[in-house]
Amino acid sequence: MIMDQLKVSLKTVQDLQDRSAHAVIQGSIPDEGLIPLKDLNSLQHTESELRDYPDLKKSMITSLGLQGGFDVKDTVWRVMRCTVTNSLAKQLNWRGINGKAGFQNLLLKEVIIGAVRRNSGTSKATVQETEMWIKRWQHLSKDREEGEKDKSGEEPG
Repeated sequence: MIMDQLKVSLKTVQDLQDRSAHAVIQGSIPDEGLIPLKDLNSLQHTESELRDYPDLKKSMITSLGLQGGFDVKDTVWRVMRCTVTNSLAKQLNWRGINGKAGFQNLLLKEVIIGAVRRNSGTSKATVQETEMWIKRWQHLSKDREEGEKDKSGEEPG
């Protein structure tokens, strides 16, 4: 009985922390609607903000961690979808080769790994597994965009 009450109290406190962190991230990002990142300029701006304001990183991890997911893949997909648009994802790859920007050394990568670990179902996710699903999500960005065009009635191309 007491344990049940403690669990309910803990859940209530965590929910309040999550809500307040979500409010903080909304107020901390200088440009409203910055997330999802739409282009390389917004990515560079966010990286600069993450370097200059360490609390922003914590707030983003908390806020993006609310996306949920039932396994590491699903959680990474949900967090990435909220963080990066397909049009930007097509301009990125893991190592930054072939004229694309690299993702592996970004602070945003650390935010995503932290957000994935914030989910109780994926809290023990390894960096390697999380990175593998980030790479896969980026790799499939072109396919996702073509799928969206198919749904809207436009011809892919």
